[in-house]
Amino acid sequence: MASLKSNTYELREQLYDRQGNKSRLQSANWKNPVNAIGTTVTGVFSDLSQSFIEKNGGLTSGDINKVWRLKILADRLGGPATGRVLGLSRDDAATGKSNIPNKGKLVRGKGDLYRGQPTTKLNELEHKRVQDKNFKIPRPIGGEEGDHYESLPIDQPDTKTFKVSRTSKDRKDVSQQASNHRRNEIIIFNMNSTDNGYQYITLQNRPPELEFQGETAWATIKSFGRNVPMYHFTGAEDKIQLQISWFCNDPERPWEVIQKCRLLEAWSKADGYYAGPPILQIDWGGSGLFSNALFILTSANYILKNFRDGYIDRRLEKPEWVDGKLYPMAATQELVFNRVSGTNLLHSSIYDPSKLEGLSGVGYLSAAPNDIKQTNVQDENSLWQSES
Repeated sequence: MASLKSNTYELREQLYDRQGNKSRLQSANWKNPVNAIGTTVTGVFSDLSQSFIEKNGGLTSGDINKVWRLKILADRLGGPATGRVLGLSRDDAATGKSNIPNKGKLVRGKGDLYRGQPTTKLNELEHKRVQDKNFKIPRPIGGEEGDHYESLPIDQPDTKTFKVSRTSKDRKDVSQQASNHRRNEIIIFNMNSTDNGYQYITLQNRPPELEFQGETAWATIKSFGRNVPMYHFTGAEDKIQLQISWFCNDPERPWEVIQKCRLLEAWSKADGYYAGPPILQIDWGGSGLFSNALFILTSANYILKNFRDGYIDRRLEKPEWVDGKLYPMAATQELVFNRVSGTNLLHSSIYDPSKLEGLSGVGYLSAAPNDIKQTNVQDENSLWQSES
């Protein structure tokens, strides 16, 4: 490449000699001044650059290029001459442009674990935020062996909150209470006593939902000429419907599922000519949801699943063959209860008045709603006129 550039330069010099060693100003066509000046300047610059490249080996491998690259590396490392902190960039922008260099100092808070970055408008705001007690970062106190951390400031919101227990004793007490907790069970009692006492059955699984159907019956009495008929309350009926599931949990008694399903089926029917269907009571955990109510079981339909044939019992050291006899290992059953009572129920038999005390949104008014201005019902805003 060097020989090619040298030959080109020599040919250009020979061309200038053939032109009679005339200068570029003399050979320029001054009829067009702009073109003449541009041509002259371009030619001079081309000659100078060609001579510089020829003598220095080019900008890509010359000494000037090496010095410039050394300057870039020195600026990256920082130093007193650059005005930077070693290894960190400078930033004087409040918008978070951390790549804009500036001359700054390092902000350090006394006793702060977080030492910050070089001084910038953005970092100054960050440092001020860190100093605030709500954003204080815990820092170690003391030596390495006895280090302990300052506690964070307790949040004090405007609304009332519950304090969280942090002591090991409190956590141990709560864990002990959880281990001693007796599981809330759903038990159905047969209130017809026998020589063995009152029979009951405990549900294996908690029903995912319970549907209450409160049906009321009204007789419509349409009188001549009346726009609205008269209604006579003729009675009501309360139903509870839920779906439960059974599974075989006793390998020694594979008939567990079918017998539990049929026990409930029997409670929905009469005991021949000896007794009618039994009266039942539902104990729904500790909530007392139906503690004062009596029911009859009007439906106990079920679906049997997972019939098991013969299998090898490997629980013992010597495996043995067991005939499963096609017993169902699981079932789903739908129960429908109707409430019964020997007397006409009062409202207090449907809900507990004492449990309404203190509930938000429930209470009594000392006067009719129309007589109280604070209520939503206003005579002048009513869409229907009052009865005359």
